[in-house]
Amino acid sequence: MPYSFTYTTPVSGLNFLPRKKEIIKITELLTENNNALLFDSINTGKRSIINQAFLSVKKKNPNKTICNINLFNIRNSSSFINLFLDKIIETLTDNNFNKDTFFEKYIDNYQGLELLKAVLELPEKLSIKNKIEYIIYFEEFQNLLFLNDFEDIITSMENIWSNHKNTSYIITGSRINDMKYIFMQKKYLYGFATYIPLETIECNDFSNYIIKTFLRAGRVVEKQDAIKIYNFTQGHPYYCQLLSDICFNNTKGYLNNNIINDSIEKLIVLMKPHFIDWINDLTNFQINLLEATNDGVINFSYSKNIKKYDLRSSANIVRLKEALIKKEIITFDENNKPVIINPIFKYWLKNYYFINK
Repeated sequence: MPYSFTYTTPVSGLNFLPRKKEIIKITELLTENNNALLFDSINTGKRSIINQAFLSVKKKNPNKTICNINLFNIRNSSSFINLFLDKIIETLTDNNFNKDTFFEKYIDNYQGLELLKAVLELPEKLSIKNKIEYIIYFEEFQNLLFLNDFEDIITSMENIWSNHKNTSYIITGSRINDMKYIFMQKKYLYGFATYIPLETIECNDFSNYIIKTFLRAGRVVEKQDAIKIYNFTQGHPYYCQLLSDICFNNTKGYLNNNIINDSIEKLIVLMKPHFIDWINDLTNFQINLLEATNDGVINFSYSKNIKKYDLRSSANIVRLKEALIKKEIITFDENNKPVIINPIFKYWLKNYYFINK
């Protein structure tokens, strides 16, 4: 359908919502051969922002070449090296490229850690050779934590990439806590890339977009109803687009409150199997801490909270927090306040799961 909302692929054109601050910053960094770090939960618009930034970079410098490396299925170092090599070869070489000669020149004499270092050096070597500036774009960077020799790899990256002058890197990830662990707790690649936080899309921008998308198909939504969709999803790009699309498909003329409520129910039904899987993966004590978080508790260790939510002890709370962080259920904001990452899961917990507690 030509007028529907976009939530299954990166958005562009009329479907792209203003995130000018992030785009401008990424564009500036990459244009000047600097590096960028960007992470947030899944489906929050990272790829769409980066695609728009790449368009801006290419306009300023057509000599830039982009290599996209998605680590979503990487679980060992050999897979990482092979993927890195394949993408570098695929993106950064011309049609006359001879793969066998390439391996003889750059790779064949190396093994183990030296092979890794040789591979990590390749973008800069090829950049100098081809007189082209390269941008290496990593997705799901946190998956390197699955590798047994993760520390060797990340240390090699730090030592080698910090000397690169013709190659810039943009590192992204969709597991907030893993990315925080790598870059903020352990401080790997410290100072290597500028961190760009994703700000929530403004309510006015999103609600106007919803109104215009309905209008393009001859359907009408009032401002307050568009705002209701935005507020329910807390401005989450994926869920706001998805709920808007459900409303759109349920509307023949005018969107009204009954259609919105019915669409919310459909969204909950759609997500319910995932939420039940998440809950079934938690212990009773982990669920108790999740309930406390959902109730807005900040200090779990107060004696009244330990008793009310059956958290047993402060030591047990530490373990429970670590478990929910590892499962990417909760995170902690800049004020150390616990936050349930998925806004629709938070709603489901409050209105469906914890209602009899």
